[in-house]
Amino acid sequence: MTGPAFVPPKWRKPAPLGYGNAIDSVGAVGSSLLAGFSLASVIVVTSEAGMFRWPGAAVLVLTAAAVLLIAAVQCTYNTREFLWSGADVRNWWPELQDNSELETRLREEQAEAFGRWQFWARWAFTANSAGVLILLAGLALALPPPPAAAQGGLRWAAFGVAATGCAGEAFWTAAIWYRRQFRQARPPVAEGTCPVCQLSLRHDHRCPYEGLGMPQAWARYRQDTAPQPDGDPEAVDEARLDRSES
Repeated sequence: MTGPAFVPPKWRKPAPLGYGNAIDSVGAVGSSLLAGFSLASVIVVTSEAGMFRWPGAAVLVLTAAAVLLIAAVQCTYNTREFLWSGADVRNWWPELQDNSELETRLREEQAEAFGRWQFWARWAFTANSAGVLILLAGLALALPPPPAAAQGGLRWAAFGVAATGCAGEAFWTAAIWYRRQFRQARPPVAEGTCPVCQLSLRHDHRCPYEGLGMPQAWARYRQDTAPQPDGDPEAVDEARLDRSES
């Protein structure tokens, strides 16, 4: 016996579902605190330049980090302006009827706003990642001791720790970028996995292909999503892509 058929969501959503909250935390907590730390570090290095080996380079890099992290805060503010869901609509219009003209218009507005949210979310993530990377580089530049300084070996060790962290952050950021590019270039779902419910050993009880093997499920999926004279397979494709990104 099969369960209820899979129904794609009516409203556009972040993928993964928690990505919106993650972007909020970047601007509300992470970027704002790190921007303040960067500005404080610039003041310290400027006022005590004789205690640093490369004060000018450190100030320049820390200033760039502060600017990028402040930009991440601003971009995050813009993301919150455009991210709203069907649940928000129900709270604002409790009398809203399914498939009504008002719901159709609101869905169109939400889809347009969601596109703007995606734009600002990408910039918030980019500015925050670049800001953190440059902040670690600035920290590394501020740590080497000037000539003949006391405990110079410990400061060089601290420089090594900061440089390692900077390299790790660069690798992590590059890995995320590569994963996104690779995901766009490859098929969204491997053929050993159900194209709808995303499970490989068995189907979800709500999956329309429950009871079929994975090759048969893919054959049925291709048949169901093949262009028809009066059909529109985009809803199924959108559901598949949403699930593959989650």
